[in-house]
Amino acid sequence: MKRRGGSWLGEGVNLLAFTCVLGCDAQVDHEYKGEPLLSLQGNVLVSKGQLGVENVPYLGLLDSDERGTFLALVDGEVSGEFPAKFRFDVTQPPPEEMLHQMPPEQGFSGRGASGLLVMLPPDSDERYRLIPEVETNPGECTDDGTACTSTERICDESGQCRDRFQSCAIDPCELVERVGDPVLDGANPSRTTYRCDSTTCYSTVIVCDGEELYCSMDVYRCDRPQSDNFKDAFDGVVRTCSVVSDTGDTSLRSFFDLNAVAINYAILYVADDNPDTVYGPLERGYHLLQTSDSLDGWLESEKCEFAAREAAVAEYNLENGTDYLQIDSDVEALDLDLAALERCRSTRVIRHPLDVVLTIELDKLQPF
Repeated sequence: MKRRGGSWLGEGVNLLAFTCVLGCDAQVDHEYKGEPLLSLQGNVLVSKGQLGVENVPYLGLLDSDERGTFLALVDGEVSGEFPAKFRFDVTQPPPEEMLHQMPPEQGFSGRGASGLLVMLPPDSDERYRLIPEVETNPGECTDDGTACTSTERICDESGQCRDRFQSCAIDPCELVERVGDPVLDGANPSRTTYRCDSTTCYSTVIVCDGEELYCSMDVYRCDRPQSDNFKDAFDGVVRTCSVVSDTGDTSLRSFFDLNAVAINYAILYVADDNPDTVYGPLERGYHLLQTSDSLDGWLESEKCEFAAREAAVAEYNLENGTDYLQIDSDVEALDLDLAALERCRSTRVIRHPLDVVLTIELDKLQPF
């Protein structure tokens, strides 16, 4: 089973969901520390448990080192009445060491960085350690499969680990659509992802026939539990888990422990002008990306991308005598019709972000 759990390391800018806004026409000087380079204004939607009384916004830039993944925090000035209508200004570009080569297959040249907006306590460490890999050990389930226990282990490079024992309720979602021809159950690997808003989740599951070389995608609709214990909606089921106990190094956190991440925008920084990216021309500086207009918009993008990739892989197999499936990792390196895939993307650049007041949704990090 392959889970599409976030492509922020492999694909550069198709990452998770974050928020921030371009200011000053995206013109940035690495030594300039005056006018804001990044400005955000809007309202934050919060629910119980998402925002501590003392929390403030930070720009968190994603990176990794020998100990694992971390957020490099960039502080800013907050004016107005946070988390109601407020403005967040950042006058600093990313630290030089945070800039990395951007993906040329997406039309980028030079270096850049990507990040997310998080709500953390004031005076948080400059590096907020996150462990992306979670090892899950299934426990016992009831006979009808509606409740299970599990232990999740996360470890850093030094060998320190945290073990989290949890109890989960599992509820089936409604199959609402099948894209492509059906594939026999249980015969093939699959890839799954999900996206939620405050009340609903869509879960998509791609299953492939390794002999006939085609795939289908099942779309499930899930009612999201109105609980801070919501876990995920993978594989056509929705899970709500409560933590029974944590043992080991309880300071270790995974991405999915954060429940105050902006999920409907992304931030991208490019160190040079990039005239021909998949998102259009981008000037040097920070840029605001809107990840999707709505949950339905995300689903339409997923279905469009599935159909475009299926057609592109079939054409490649016919021309080259190969037998790839669209879920194969090697497909990312093939000469496919990327233009068709890019037309499906729900992510777009907001060219004049300070002309609008943003509604910023906070949630746990969701996979892309």
